[in-house]
Amino acid sequence: MFYRANINGEAVFRHWLSFSPTNGKLYCYICILFSSQRSQLTDGGFDDWFHTSQRLAEHEKSQSHVESVMSLVRRAEELGNIGHELSRQVEEAEGYWRRVLKRIISVIRFISERGLSFRGTEERIGSPNNGNFLGLLELLSQYDDFLSQHIAKCGGRGKGHVNYLSSTICEEVLAIMAQRVLEEIIHRIQKSKYYSISLDSTPDEGHIDQLTLVFRYMEESEPVERFVTFMPNRGHKAADMFKALADFLEKHELSIQDCRGQSYDNASSMSGKYNGLQALVQKENNLAVWVPCTGHSLNLVGKTAAECCPAAVSFFSLLEEVYVFFTSSTNRYQILNDKLSSAETQLYIPKKLSETRWSCRADASRAFSLGYDHIKDALADIADDNNEKAVVRSQAEGLYEQMSTLETGLYSVFWYNILECFNATSKTLQVRLS
Repeated sequence: MFYRANINGEAVFRHWLSFSPTNGKLYCYICILFSSQRSQLTDGGFDDWFHTSQRLAEHEKSQSHVESVMSLVRRAEELGNIGHELSRQVEEAEGYWRRVLKRIISVIRFISERGLSFRGTEERIGSPNNGNFLGLLELLSQYDDFLSQHIAKCGGRGKGHVNYLSSTICEEVLAIMAQRVLEEIIHRIQKSKYYSISLDSTPDEGHIDQLTLVFRYMEESEPVERFVTFMPNRGHKAADMFKALADFLEKHELSIQDCRGQSYDNASSMSGKYNGLQALVQKENNLAVWVPCTGHSLNLVGKTAAECCPAAVSFFSLLEEVYVFFTSSTNRYQILNDKLSSAETQLYIPKKLSETRWSCRADASRAFSLGYDHIKDALADIADDNNEKAVVRSQAEGLYEQMSTLETGLYSVFWYNILECFNATSKTLQVRLS
């Protein structure tokens, strides 16, 4: 009874029809409300079950019923009904939280792009130690009345109250954004089809080794290099790293057969001809040509060349000792700084060495060679200062005597010139590769 059948067989629900379980009769609730003409469907109820189909069809085609339905529609448009009001409230709530989220996402993106930390030592609105995330929202709220009212109304109410200002929401939004970025990169790689990979392990701040994976591919006519993910390191063996790479490619529907290049450092687990990672990849796809990292290769050349000469080892050890001596004390650092003019300070101040990045050694040798006389003068002053500790005076005197030898002077000039050329070559390689 609650459905009528159209000529095309479509069943249409009779929303105007009501049934009373109390007296077992049918009513037209719209006509009860709006029609001036009375009938069984408005007064007393209809229960002539033998003629039900005929009477219901006649009623819904009658002029009084049609006018009643039109009256209901007009009243709903003018004054609204409970369904319309509930929908409006839902839309208002959605709009409110969308406006909140837009501001929060903008702050999260700003902090992420600049590599800043999000959280402070506490999560409390108004605290100077609540971190960059809450701090930036508080700053924006000074010029945004909507955000200011939201923080005043919802901020600091504790657990169980929705405010979108907690670290949980922040981390969830970050995860969603990271996933969307990764999906976009994977989509572009799939569109490009062919790609090359670069894979290496590096320890994070927690001293946990992780695999970094970089893809290089073409977008139109331009080469693009994208870091895609940190993968938990399953081991330092080539087979372990290959398994991690294969799992990532399979998960993201990338075929290793489309790989056309691979580049790693010269560690045996990576570059090994028979059991290295490059060999395992080439077993699956012989078109994945391995290109060793030229920057790392050049650094290894410099490192090996220096280590084969004991005098060179002693010279670089002296550079490190001078750096440690002056930078481990603010007083000694200031003494050297006073010896230099403002234009020379950053150029001649001793620099820290690096085992693998020889551009750092070029900076250290340049500062040592150009600031040679100033460093000696500072060491002499410290060695003659009776107010200094005996051990400090002894160290300064020992370094001064080493710098006073002809060999040290010659080595400072020699390595300065050699490493300047070395550093220029390294920068040229980086430009060409980029």
